[in-house]
Amino acid sequence: MPPLSGFAKDWLASRRDELNGRFKVAQRRFPSLDGAAVLGLSAELLPALAGEGGEGAADLLSSGYDLILLHCGRGTLAPGGGGSRPGVAALFRDVFPRVRPLLLQRPRRLPGALSNAVENMGERGVEFARILGEAADGLTHGEDLERLGAVVAWRLGEARLRTEALRAAEELPANPVLRALRLGTWPEESAAVVVAALAADAWRAPEAALEEDAVKRLAGAPRGEIERIRRAVSAAPRAPLGAWGPAGRAGEFSGFGGPFDEPPLLLNAGAEGNRHRFFAMAGDAAWRIDADLYGWACRADNAAANYSVREAKARGRIASLLFRGDDGSPALAPDGTVTFGGESAKFPAAAGATSFVSSADVLAYTLPDSHRIRILAPKSEAL
Repeated sequence: MPPLSGFAKDWLASRRDELNGRFKVAQRRFPSLDGAAVLGLSAELLPALAGEGGEGAADLLSSGYDLILLHCGRGTLAPGGGGSRPGVAALFRDVFPRVRPLLLQRPRRLPGALSNAVENMGERGVEFARILGEAADGLTHGEDLERLGAVVAWRLGEARLRTEALRAAEELPANPVLRALRLGTWPEESAAVVVAALAADAWRAPEAALEEDAVKRLAGAPRGEIERIRRAVSAAPRAPLGAWGPAGRAGEFSGFGGPFDEPPLLLNAGAEGNRHRFFAMAGDAAWRIDADLYGWACRADNAAANYSVREAKARGRIASLLFRGDDGSPALAPDGTVTFGGESAKFPAAAGATSFVSSADVLAYTLPDSHRIRILAPKSEAL
């Protein structure tokens, strides 16, 4: 490893006593914190943050040093590429140097915020760091880097960030958004259309909402044509009941890393639930599940224990003739027949369902031998 030089060397030398004091404080928190490892990481990682100095560089180095103490103390970062969190190593070694101009705008906040995001992504931390670094090209404002991180995390399955990510995607530059959504080959004119399509129906992939030819036509298209297509995909999903189909799954057995010790039962949460948020009971525990085509996230919700279970049941003759649910929403019968809006369609996979919840554009159900929640939704034609 080459010796330190330039701004990094000068900064470390001028702050020696202060940095030693911070090391001692960190060592009280992490008794196994190794001074040689901290020195090695500082020499390896801080020069890229230091650059040639400039406004914000000293604060950026200070933030970087504190993160080195934190992660070295936890064992999540080690010299030479080691550590228990490869995502943290990727963030320091690959992303931070690449986005340094953006970090300099918010040097005290951004490094820690991104480090926290990588840790929260768990096993997906490396992928999060890689995609964020690639997608950030073209950003000019530091605050946009954090917002782009929400889009990347959502695309990688953090369903609780869906609303925040879509709001951010509406305001960020087109190309970073498309790269974050893994649509980097699509023309920048498609970004507004993609975001509108996902806001309207996050159970349908953009590739299913737009035909390949339609995507190509967006390149260089007049603003009026782009707006016309954006309005078209912004409509709520609608399709004949017979054209509904499986849209996704949520939840898993606790033995496989999921939250459910027993097969769950869906709870009728009224206005608290929607096509991307469900509530369930499994054993004595109640849960809130956020889900869409990119993934699902589950967290305990004690208040949900007060909600009722809606069971699949046979319809009365008059109700069956009218094809209406008890509350005007789709209804599920024990044989897997769904009735709604004057239509009826049978879904054999839903036969024997133990519970369901529904709205005008989604129906979720559970089965007695499965720890997963299954979702049926309209399969609208692509533009």
